[in-house]
Amino acid sequence: MTRPRTRNSLLFLLVFILPVFLLVACDDPTCPTCGPGGGGEETKDISGKVLEPPPTSAPIAGATVEVVDQTENALSGEDGTWSLEDLAPDADPLIRISGSGLAPSYNGFPLSLGILQYDLLAMPDSLFVGTLNAFGITNTAAACIVSGAVVRFEDFDYPQVVEPLADAVLTVTPASPAVIFLYLDATGQLPAADQTKTSASGAFMVVVPDATAVTSISLSGSRPGTTFPPLPPFATFQGSFVLAGVIAF
Repeated sequence: MTRPRTRNSLLFLLVFILPVFLLVACDDPTCPTCGPGGGGEETKDISGKVLEPPPTSAPIAGATVEVVDQTENALSGEDGTWSLEDLAPDADPLIRISGSGLAPSYNGFPLSLGILQYDLLAMPDSLFVGTLNAFGITNTAAACIVSGAVVRFEDFDYPQVVEPLADAVLTVTPASPAVIFLYLDATGQLPAADQTKTSASGAFMVVVPDATAVTSISLSGSRPGTTFPPLPPFATFQGSFVLAGVIAF
């Protein structure tokens, strides 16, 4: 049976823990990417596209793409393309996407590991507010949505290919009622209330009603025949969307 292969639409769910996966997978000190000096380059340029969430994955034009706490920023073009230049090669910048009609969206970026092309995901404000309202959350300015998927990489070249993994069981800290945790259905869009593990989409969602009280969440996972590296906590941001993910190998 051929395993499903997914380009782009799930990949931007993974950016926060891709550095963890690559650090575990590559420990060769002679490697030009992972070894000392990061290849010896003084600066690096990164680029990609800003896209809406699946299933549309439509490009977003006119979005501001900026490195948090730095001066680097760019506007996405008509086809969603963006680029940031002259970034320090040993940094893993946190990228913030904002713009008219968009909820602030936070994406990590593994620049220090040599990945120079990567698509970013931004959530339309209407989808952000609608999702929170569906859970009875009206104070959307204090809430945060963390969304992601459990996947395995099949191709690291841009646009990268990932395989979503079913049958993974995730543990979220803090637990309910501080946060709301849901597995999503096979389309990766709708909550599956009776789901006790990931569906064929591998997708999940964590809704944080009050990001002033819950400033970070932690994820761990298990799946038969699968190894998950330790995951760092994911920061939450008030009134924002955060991308997360669990990488298997």
